Amino acid sequence: MKKAVKSAPHKWQQMRKRGERGWYLAYLRSHHWRRRRKRALQSVTWRCQECGYADPHRDEQRGTRLDVHHVSYAHVGAERDNELRVLCHQCHKKAHRLKG
Repeated sequence: MKKAVKSAPHKWQQMRKRGERGWYLAYLRSHHWRRRRKRALQSVTWRCQECGYADPHRDEQRGTRLDVHHVSYAHVGAERDNELRVLCHQCHKKAHRLKG
């Protein structure tokens, strides 16, 4: 029987484990997050889940006017669908103000 081979931890995971600042920003720049973010955007057809804004500029090359907000940071790197919300910039700012 073959043993499962674990891949080496990503740079952001190593940074987080060592308690280094900047690990979250490194995660947001990772290939893993870009794929996860795109899946979240597609799952709500590129619409803000708060106000319903539909992004007419959804394009991988030009970017988007939508953010994917972490409701919880408990599973960063293995986010559950209910831990992410697609928000326009204005609703994202409001979400952070409410969190305090």
